[in-house]
Amino acid sequence: MIALGVLILFGVGYAIVAGLNARRGAPQTPAPIKNPAQQPTVNAPNATEYQFTCYKGPDAPSRFRTAIDGDLKIGGWTTTDNADVHVCVRTDVTTGEALVVSLGPWCDVKRSIGCGHVGIFLAQLDPKRIDPLAFIKTSEMYGMSVYNKILAWGKNTLSYRANGMFPDGGCTEDDITETYAQQDRIVDLTSERADRESVVRSCYRTSCSDATLRCR
Repeated sequence: MIALGVLILFGVGYAIVAGLNARRGAPQTPAPIKNPAQQPTVNAPNATEYQFTCYKGPDAPSRFRTAIDGDLKIGGWTTTDNADVHVCVRTDVTTGEALVVSLGPWCDVKRSIGCGHVGIFLAQLDPKRIDPLAFIKTSEMYGMSVYNKILAWGKNTLSYRANGMFPDGGCTEDDITETYAQQDRIVDLTSERADRESVVRSCYRTSCSDATLRCR
């Protein structure tokens, strides 16, 4: 379960603040590139990976929503009644496992409060538990938009795509060579090391006025 104090992901601590952070105004910066979302989405089959369907929170199967919302709320994470939350349920077999992508801790984008990370969690129904798999750093300005999608999910690995965050001043020609627009990452679920996550591919804008991406 999500602890009330601190979530620790293999040596990297992410504090769940007991109170709300001070209010800050959000700069007027364009949102990062994000592929149009289609819900539900179904990943391509692969012999070594699970097949799964992703839903916006309120559309997720009720058995998962009922099981996980209490723990998310206690930990200060956005619950599944919010459409920004994603729940990816395995469809290859009947199972009590799902990936939950939520925003927190103690986050309120509209009021510019909190919003430290987007968390990717593994939720299990029996026994009931929810465990952190990965975190994407975010802010009040970017919120859930730093998360793009789950690319693949299997017993041993999880891969996902993150969207980049430009500095508070917005995109500049100097920034585009240093700040990725999209990044693909893979998590080794068999490892307990703090560095079990690695970058597979990073993509950058051609220019601030051109949405074309160059990847390496």
